[in-house]
Amino acid sequence: MHNYHDTFNTFPPGNMFNLQDPTNWPRDTSPNNQIMGSFGWSAYILPYLDASPLYNLIDFSLPAYVEEIEDYNSTTIPQAVSLRGQLGNVANKEAADNAPSAFHCPSNHSTTYPITRFKDYSMNGGTASGCCTERNQRSSDGIGYINSKVGIRDITDGASNTFMLLEKPHWAPQSWCNIEHGCNPFFFVHHQSQGYVCPQVPGSPPRPTPPNDAFIFNTRGAYSEHPGGVQAAMADGSVRFISENVDFESYKATFSRAGGEVDTVIRD
Repeated sequence: MHNYHDTFNTFPPGNMFNLQDPTNWPRDTSPNNQIMGSFGWSAYILPYLDASPLYNLIDFSLPAYVEEIEDYNSTTIPQAVSLRGQLGNVANKEAADNAPSAFHCPSNHSTTYPITRFKDYSMNGGTASGCCTERNQRSSDGIGYINSKVGIRDITDGASNTFMLLEKPHWAPQSWCNIEHGCNPFFFVHHQSQGYVCPQVPGSPPRPTPPNDAFIFNTRGAYSEHPGGVQAAMADGSVRFISENVDFESYKATFSRAGGEVDTVIRD
């Protein structure tokens, strides 16, 4: 992340289409004509992980690809999900099926799907005051959102006080994808906000989702196999273990990059 920042003076986008005109972004007819097949942050840092050959396999002028994903079926109630296959463009299948080992946590158990299709970490998508950071430009108060260009200069709460990445095992639930179904593809992003973590489910009022919270519908929370909490990488590059019993207001404040909160620093 910091090597990318050294080159571009920003951290990588949370997700992005190279097509900058929103009217040309690929759309998913189910559900609600939301954007589909954008590329997550994980694709953009490949050259800085000694994975340039893999990066060069990706055609960023075409949608990203996922072999299959559990997702909402528009003909049913939201909780009745179904398996959708081959979303995006198959031209990006080879790259999508070969995530480097750096994206995998050795503590995590595997699903029935090949581990190389997934990652186990996600970017700070902000406090989730509204839905959803992967489709709403400039809506996030975190580090990543669609077409984001957040730099160290923008983290006025302090880089050591702001999350960059948190654990999000591929077996964990994400939005309308249930536990054990492979919910964190290597770099494919659509309406489920793959590759993002947020501390609460938007609503009136929002539903808090602290680390390793109960597996609830529409969650974008952080999870891990580690007893008692999750690992998090801060924006300054340090790594901290975040307890499941963390004070929630402090936890939520650590997702905002410029919230101006005081006395909310999460200690090691």
